[in-house]
Amino acid sequence: MNNTPFPDSTLPQQNRSFPTIVDHDERKQNSLFQRWYALTAIPEAPRQASFFQREAARKSRLFSTVLFFFTVVIIVFLPCCLLLPNHYDFWIDTVLIALPLLH
Repeated sequence: MNNTPFPDSTLPQQNRSFPTIVDHDERKQNSLFQRWYALTAIPEAPRQASFFQREAARKSRLFSTVLFFFTVVIIVFLPCCLLLPNHYDFWIDTVLIALPLLH
């Protein structure tokens, strides 16, 4: 007699194939992020690319996204720096805006 909590019969194996990769939508290619990626990130790796090429493209897009939001935050806080008594903060923020664009 089987004293395990599992039944004797095994479950039928399901076909666990991955779905095909969805083709890119043309509407997404005109979005703000797609234009930003075109300026700042390396192009997406093709399907048959090696793991290292896909990983490099993923890291590039991640870095580009972080850079985008960093730039937005700096631009939003730039007018606040004009209200501070020390105007050097304004110039520091202006330099911080220019640094990502020089990348």
